[in-house]
This record gives sequence, C-alpha cells and structure tokens, in this order.
Amino acid sequence: MPNFIIRKFRVPPFLLPIYQAAGIEYGIRWEILAAINEIETDYGRNLNVSSAGALGWMQFMPPTWAAYGTDANKDGRKDPYNPVDAIFAAARYLAAAGYSDDVRRAIFAYNHADWYVDSVLLRARLIAGVPADLIGSLTGLTEGRFPVDARASYADDLEESGGSDRSIDIFAERGAPVVAINDGVIRAADRDRLVLEDVYGNRFGYSHLASTRAGLERGSRVIAGRVIGRVGLEADGMAPHLGLSIRPAGVGAPTIDPKPILDGWKLLEATAIYRANGENVLRGGATLGQVLLLSKPLLEKRVLADDRIDIYDCGREDISAGLIDRRVLAALAYLAESGLEPTVTSLRCGHGYYTKSGNVSHHSSGNAVDIAQINGIPVAGHQEPGGITDQAVRRLAQLQGALAPAQIISLFDLGGSTLSMPDHADHIHVGFQPAGGESGRPHSVLKPEQWPRLLERLRELDNPEIRTSDDPD
Repeated sequence: MPNFIIRKFRVPPFLLPIYQAAGIEYGIRWEILAAINEIETDYGRNLNVSSAGALGWMQFMPPTWAAYGTDANKDGRKDPYNPVDAIFAAARYLAAAGYSDDVRRAIFAYNHADWYVDSVLLRARLIAGVPADLIGSLTGLTEGRFPVDARASYADDLEESGGSDRSIDIFAERGAPVVAINDGVIRAADRDRLVLEDVYGNRFGYSHLASTRAGLERGSRVIAGRVIGRVGLEADGMAPHLGLSIRPAGVGAPTIDPKPILDGWKLLEATAIYRANGENVLRGGATLGQVLLLSKPLLEKRVLADDRIDIYDCGREDISAGLIDRRVLAALAYLAESGLEPTVTSLRCGHGYYTKSGNVSHHSSGNAVDIAQINGIPVAGHQEPGGITDQAVRRLAQLQGALAPAQIISLFDLGGSTLSMPDHADHIHVGFQPAGGESGRPHSVLKPEQWPRLLERLRELDNPEIRTSDDPD
C-alpha cells in the first residue's frame, strides 16, 4: 500500500460496516456513500444545519428526509443525526434517483452541481484505492465488541494509561466480566493472560486478568460477547484494570495502538445498531441491510428461524454451537432476503478437512457453505446463463467490503471472486478467507512499519459525535 494513501486516509473505521451494509442493500458502491459523507459533513464532524436548511450526517433537506428517511438501526425513530439512518437514507435516495442506470445522474440529483458530481467520484476513486484486504481488516477490527461488559474507562494515550508494549489499560470494577471481542480461537492461555485470534486473523491480548473462564485453554473456540475472564486485582498501585493489546492479521504485523479501535467500538455502540430486538427481527420487518448489520447471535437466530433457508440437521447444530462464521450466516440471510432461497448441504460438519485438490477446506473452520438448490431448483442441471444458479452467483458477487466472499465456485466464471470448476456442477460453494492458523497465517496487508503510521493517522482524525435529533420523526 503506498504511503500517500495512509497519509490521506480520512474515513473513521467504525463507519465502514455501515457504508457496506447500506451499499449492498441498495446496490450502491460503499465508496460513493463515504465520499458523499465526506463532502457533506466531513464524516459527521460538522453537523451544522446548512444555510439552505439541510441537516444531519448526509445533509438532507427536511422534505427529502420525510420522503427518504429510514429507521435503519431499528431503534424506533428516523434520525438524520444517526449515521446508520442517514447513510441508509442516502443509499435509498441514490437508488431511487437511478444509480443503477446512470451514476452521475443519481449523484447530480443529490446535489445539483457538476463540480459536486466530479468531487464525489474523485473522492470515491481515492477511497477505492485503499486495498480491499486492508478495508476488510479494518472492518473486522471495527466489528469487535468492547472487551469489558461493565462501566469502564481508558486514557487518551498509552503513557497516561500506564500501558506498555503498545497495550492500553481499561479500568473497571474488580471482577467485572471480560468478554471475547469477536468469534475466534484461544491461541495462548495463562492464569492471568489470554490471546484470542478472531475470524479475520486479528489477535487480541488480554492481560492482568483476575481469572479466566473455567476450561478455557489453548485451542478453545469462543463466541463474541461471551465471558472469558474477569478484570484483575489492584497491582503496582493501579486501580483494577484489563490490559489490552491488538495485533492485526498477518505475518509480520506489529502490535498496534489500541485506542483508535476502542474509540471505534464505542462509537459503533452509540449508533444503536446492536440494540435491534431479537424477537422483532425474527418476526420480520428488517431490511436486507439491517440484517447484514446484525450481531452474530441475532444472525444465528434469524437464519435458524428462517423457513426460506433449508439447512441439514448437523449444519443447524454447527450454527447453534456458534461454529459458523458470521459472514456465512450473512450471505445465507442475504440470499433469502433477495428472493433466492438456499438449500444448504454443507457447512462445517459432514465435509472433509481437505478439498479434492489437497488444500485445507474453508469448511473446516466454519468459513464456507455449499448450496445445492435455489428456490427448490437443483443447481445440478440448472447452470445455464440467466438461470437461477447464474442469478444467485451474480447476487453473491455483489457483496461488498468485508462481506465479499473470497470464492464463489460453480460452473460460472464471471470475474472477481467467481470461479468455474467442473466438480461444482451440482452446488455453489461460497467461501470466506479464514483466520490463519499458527502454521499458516497470511501475510500482513501492510508492511510492519506502515501499521504504526496508519494508527497515527487514525489518531489524528477527530472522532465525530453521535447525537440524536430533537424530532423523533
């Protein structure tokens, strides 16, 4: 990655999953949404009402907001000052303005000026210049949960925190529950220290623990949000605290400054996207983009309860046990919401550890799914152009950002992540890049010396404020 891209990076990472979910739902490139957000309010840092009366994160005029505003986070209000609602509304507006037919015309409809269209497209191209692997890594880091499930605080910098070796101290009440930041595997376990590798390959070091969960040892699988330990006792004159370090995915990646990531977790919590009521979600009413923003536990419940998704028995057990990657669950829900009802024949159980070519299968780590039917029509014998399999493959290829599959294998080669393989005549294989094991971690998406530069750049960015409007409508 060129250093100038790091120096110019401006997108607050916590917004990445929001742009991607909204873009997928409405068929808008997420980079376009980010570019509009940058021009309109500098990513929420300038929320003043314009001289013309435009307001909120994406600067809607009140009548336009009344027509296109959304309650994308399902908190019961359409709020232009909530980034989730505002970004989804912007995507909805662009789609209605004919984005799929003419991108420039749709952006011009958003703001009637040719200079504005040119500026959006230029900024979008610059954002798209950031390697997809880095966007995926940042999105994965952003989707983590705050590691202490209780009232907690942390300092503005490592020196004030007292942290060392680029770890930060998170202060909380003695014995407060410490939770898994994301789904993953325990790579190291001592009496007062744990290392968790998540599904993206990021490693989180927990130290100064008073205790760890009984039975938790190296190789144990953990689920995001589950308690894995307790905040430690006072030590060296310091109040009870948890030490947290973060090492991004990839061989050679260094331990990074955790504060910008912690800030992102807090900001994402403030958008209320994780408060979606599970019962309401299962009853329906969630849009496609809202489904893609659900936490893994809610996605598991939704997929298991969705009669449009046919899953074999031990595959359902895989999901119930938390063994299936959130991205796989999101892809299944995405197909169902798109009117393409999948019949799942292979998740983790019932599939060999190796592929026929001798490679380790994505199925072995819960990062892949095989689909044998769409809408009850077998994939076998129905892989003609324009047919149901073609439609499903093309739809899956529209997933963006961290939700984009690494492989979509059938008899179609449509470019991108799609591959044609003769032994996939009877099913579609959808696979996501698994976290690297100790013997095979992927190379870092940045050079070792670039990670500190990126985190320094993120620290330079002023975080926006998440607030609500006075008008509940």
